[in-house]
Amino acid sequence: MDFRVEECPKTESCHPAGLQGLADDLFDFRATPREDADGLHLYENPVGVLTNEPPYPQLPCPDARAVALPGDWSSTARYRRAIYVKQHMAVQTEGPGPFFHLLDSVAVPRGPVRTDAGCCHFTRYSSCCDTAAGIYYYTTYENPAITAVDMMREDLDGVNLVRYPMETEMRILWQNGE
Repeated sequence: MDFRVEECPKTESCHPAGLQGLADDLFDFRATPREDADGLHLYENPVGVLTNEPPYPQLPCPDARAVALPGDWSSTARYRRAIYVKQHMAVQTEGPGPFFHLLDSVAVPRGPVRTDAGCCHFTRYSSCCDTAAGIYYYTTYENPAITAVDMMREDLDGVNLVRYPMETEMRILWQNGE
């Protein structure tokens, strides 16, 4: 089966942030593949946090103390915040929920972060994959509910690309009717 990441439709004349992959178990990223201008590289990741900026050779390896924990939306601040949250988070449930709570702690809202060109930079979607079960999970900016695609329900030996539209319409679960 062929998988690919498609670019989000652009509402502004700006480029979306780069993407990275990860290697190892969910929630314990010990090696990080990164495609740079000179090819694909695999970097050791001792802190177990994945980021797309700044690039891995330039990343600091901070300790995870709460002293002077950055609160802005810069890449370095978000990276440090993810390390701190990951190392101190009380995980009480299984499944993708804790992972998305971690990502929520570093998500960028639409509006306050602008590029030099004046374009709005924000977290369009967050995703993870349970490689053991073959389930891809994601949330979008417009729809924070977790959506799942069970890849084991697809013809993995097929030759046709399987696509699903991103669920971007907000869903609200009414407990007492609509």
